[in-house]
Amino acid sequence: MIISATLTNAGMSVKTMRGGAEAVFDLLWGRYDLIVTDLIMPRVDGWEVIRQARASQKTAKVIAVSGGMADRIDSGRALEVAEMVGADVTLTKPINPNQLVRVVEALFKN
Repeated sequence: MIISATLTNAGMSVKTMRGGAEAVFDLLWGRYDLIVTDLIMPRVDGWEVIRQARASQKTAKVIAVSGGMADRIDSGRALEVAEMVGADVTLTKPINPNQLVRVVEALFKN
């Protein structure tokens, strides 16, 4: 909710999904400039969301966020893998709203 509110307050149009499965399905039909995904999600994880985004949304920018999962993977490793599968930027939770806006603005500065 923080990410959605932050981007909406910055003047961006935001569509939220309830999880990775819904996001992957929606990537087949919608067109997006920016995709922000958590990595640790039930059923369909954020790494799969990134892979699908790269397959169907060739020009979209992708931001991956993670706080890790103590018993499975630390956030640094999780975000490293996200970069390997195609994330443009990775951010560690908790997300700083000002940093998020700066990162998004930098991605679209061209």
